[in-house]
Amino acid sequence: MFNLLLLFQISFGQEIILSKKTYKDANISEILQSQSLFKCPLELQNQEFTLNNSKVICEQSDLLYTMKINLAKENENFEMFIDLVGPWSWYKSSECEFYDQPQINQTIQKNSCFEKNYIKSQKLEQQSSIESQIIAHNFSLKGFLVTSNVQIDGKQFELQMLQVNNIYAKRSYLSDGAISLSHFNGSGQQNFIIQYSQSNKSILQFDLYTQKQTIAIRNEILQRPNYQLHWINNSDINKPQWKFIIDQISLMNKPLSDKDQQYQAILTLNSQYISLPLELSNQLIDQLTKYDNGISCVYADSELFVIVCKNMSQSLTKSLSINLKISDLQINLNNLLGNCKKDEQFKNKCQLKIKLSSSNTIFLGEPFFIDKRILLNYQTGQIGVYKEIIDQKSQNKDALAFENLGIWVIILTILLILIFCLMNIKHAFKWFIRAIRYRKTQNFDDEQQLRSKEIEFNEMEKAEQMTQSIEENSI
Repeated sequence: MFNLLLLFQISFGQEIILSKKTYKDANISEILQSQSLFKCPLELQNQEFTLNNSKVICEQSDLLYTMKINLAKENENFEMFIDLVGPWSWYKSSECEFYDQPQINQTIQKNSCFEKNYIKSQKLEQQSSIESQIIAHNFSLKGFLVTSNVQIDGKQFELQMLQVNNIYAKRSYLSDGAISLSHFNGSGQQNFIIQYSQSNKSILQFDLYTQKQTIAIRNEILQRPNYQLHWINNSDINKPQWKFIIDQISLMNKPLSDKDQQYQAILTLNSQYISLPLELSNQLIDQLTKYDNGISCVYADSELFVIVCKNMSQSLTKSLSINLKISDLQINLNNLLGNCKKDEQFKNKCQLKIKLSSSNTIFLGEPFFIDKRILLNYQTGQIGVYKEIIDQKSQNKDALAFENLGIWVIILTILLILIFCLMNIKHAFKWFIRAIRYRKTQNFDDEQQLRSKEIEFNEMEKAEQMTQSIEENSI
């Protein structure tokens, strides 16, 4: 629940440093056919949320953004990953058992959820009779709902979360649990973040950059010079997810979707990729093939279904981008290129940060957040995106300066041509006068005299040029 933000023992506005963990890298050598894609069951697409049962829409988890949170009186830190999709926060109990399969089945072999000598969760054991579970296509969590008293800045709050006793998944979680930062209006739970801040404005700000990743809780929206804040409406305020409608999606200004066809999009921080439905993903591959002759793109990795392209040109690797049209807002996603390496034929083979979605929903993972500031408004359920303001006057000044530069280049070129022409006209005029004098001369002595003068003139000219050259060298 979003009220679990109260676990952050910080004042509003303070930045929280996040750590990034990658579950797995795509196996780009494993080439696949799109027909073998896992399809999300309908019962998971139509999500449910009750006290005893929560169904989470199908989503691949290949990435974790974690933070350290204090859950015990002994000030012992727990490492929890951020979950924007699931409605419940949870932690591993001291008796947590791990089952190597995604669905609940008590007959298979079990192991501890922890390494040896792990004792943190023992300090959080609480009794409860409310059994609950979280079910997804690739994991299931089972345990009891417990209520804890959390004190922050002298204020006490009751916090409800799932104490997990059984984890069913193909791999264990690389954290102590999860903190749900989803938005869920009408869940029957009190809005603790608004109560704690004593304000109707409760903003969560993500700043995920290459060098540093942070989040901050704020009461007020910060003004950014040269940036305008755009708000995107939540398309289903009564569901946990940060969900909105995309009116059109384009690849380098070439539409991938029909003009009247809309798609639901959900924000997630558990993926390195942008997940597109099958028809959009296939259309993207076709557009890439048309854009760059010789390129070939396929799906790779039987778990992730990422797009891998061979023989990508240098220009395409630099210009690759996806544009999202959301009402009147245009958002460009440019961080779409993963690892590139040379194949056996010394051609570029690049993994894109784009993969297939197992449903008709678009999942906007890390590339949506990276290198931009994203706000989540818990009062309205809206998503905020900052866009740089393009100053028209500045653009006009730049264009005028460029135009003036072009004029000066033309003028300078003309002057150089004129100087060159004048120098050549001077020599041509001298030779012209000599030719006239030579033709008019009929006397042999005069002719010889004229020729000797020409020779003398040429020698004087050569001497003058040598003197000039010596002077230039001395300078």
